[in-house]
Amino acid sequence: MSLAFNLYRTASGGQPVRLNERPIAASINFVDGKSDLGRDNAWFVRPVIDGKEQAPSAPFLLKAGAPARQHIAIPLRTPVGCTPNDASVGDLDGDGEYEIVLKQEMRPRDNSQSGTTGRTKLEAYKLDGTFLWRIDLGRNIREGAHYTPFIVYDLDGDGRAEVACRTADATVNGVGKAIGDAKADYRNREGHVMAGPEFLAIFDGRTGAALATTAYLPARGRVRDWGDDYGNRVDRFLACVAYVDGKRPSLVMCRGYYTRSVLVAWNWPGGKLMRAWTFDSDDGTPGRRRYRGQGNHGLAVGDVDGDGNDEIIYGACAIDHDGKGLYTTGLCHGDAMHLSDIDPDRPGLEVFGIHERPRHPYGENLRDAATGCSRNNGTKSDPCLVADVLGDWREEVIWRTSDNKELRIYTSTIPANRRFYTFVHDPTYRLSVAWHSAGCNQPTQTGFYMGADMSPPPRPTIVSTGK
Repeated sequence: MSLAFNLYRTASGGQPVRLNERPIAASINFVDGKSDLGRDNAWFVRPVIDGKEQAPSAPFLLKAGAPARQHIAIPLRTPVGCTPNDASVGDLDGDGEYEIVLKQEMRPRDNSQSGTTGRTKLEAYKLDGTFLWRIDLGRNIREGAHYTPFIVYDLDGDGRAEVACRTADATVNGVGKAIGDAKADYRNREGHVMAGPEFLAIFDGRTGAALATTAYLPARGRVRDWGDDYGNRVDRFLACVAYVDGKRPSLVMCRGYYTRSVLVAWNWPGGKLMRAWTFDSDDGTPGRRRYRGQGNHGLAVGDVDGDGNDEIIYGACAIDHDGKGLYTTGLCHGDAMHLSDIDPDRPGLEVFGIHERPRHPYGENLRDAATGCSRNNGTKSDPCLVADVLGDWREEVIWRTSDNKELRIYTSTIPANRRFYTFVHDPTYRLSVAWHSAGCNQPTQTGFYMGADMSPPPRPTIVSTGK
């Protein structure tokens, strides 16, 4: 199937005029340099599929005398004392066009700071500025970047996006109805909220009405279990959408990253919240304790191992699609990271991350997103072995996987432009492989000079003592 477009302009109610000579196929941009901005103008496109022109799109109207600008202005109904903050987009009403869900904040505070915060609002706007609804998260949801992640996504596949976030008693949905006890106030003298129920709520994207509420998992529990007793580490929240089964979107709600880290995956089939799995670094499962303290102030999602299902990159560790630990690097917390095909010369995705006040000498790292194999011997941070193992004279590196279930041999994929005998035929080199594991591992060495200006290596003397 071939797809192209024809662009039309209508001026002051006149007949449409096609602006392009041939269907636009190589780009989706077109500069109309002949329009008269002293008149009302409307533009629309007609798709051209396999050479046949289709029905027109809705027009974009520019009124006469309107200022020429390269942006779309969306008027807001910002409540008094609020400031617009983070936003997300989704098709809330199913009309094929994105709407904007905007967070409005009054007095946000970092978790480490005491003091009463404001009441966070979520507002929905169409691109033409039409106001749809407002959700007031209420006094029992502390205001700030770490407390109020919200997700806008079509979770049930009906063509309309829902809105999901953490709520509490006194949250007021988009149709004015309170969740739980409307009069409850769990704020302590320092302004932190360390008591009272917490909920996960799914809101209708069209109206802001609550479609479902359930207990937020993981529960707050004993505040001290998260690393302090004043509410800093217990109220660190993250959220994302991941296709953990490769077919449908799952909502993943998270809590904690400095110490205990918990991720919970939810599905929303047929208007019912169903928990898919829970990953808890502190639930006693063997090996999970190593995932404590590895999270960041953010996360990333992608199919890092090529199995068709999404994994969650949780800072310095990764959680597999089935809710099990994929690996942990042990490099600990950092603020920022990137997940992408950063290195075009190797297959798959990579993670670039930084680390905040680490107990090791590495402030940043670039790792294979699927493995970040583990190193040995503490601050020495060496692999299991570096040696010419495969016999093409160049060296390979052997690492262990973080779950200790595999060794992985990595070799260069760059074609060699020189030919030598395998390094292990050189006595000095072979013996250096033998003593490699003694004490602090040292690099292997050849018994001849190895460099760009080298002479041909000496022919090795090989004596067989066996039959």
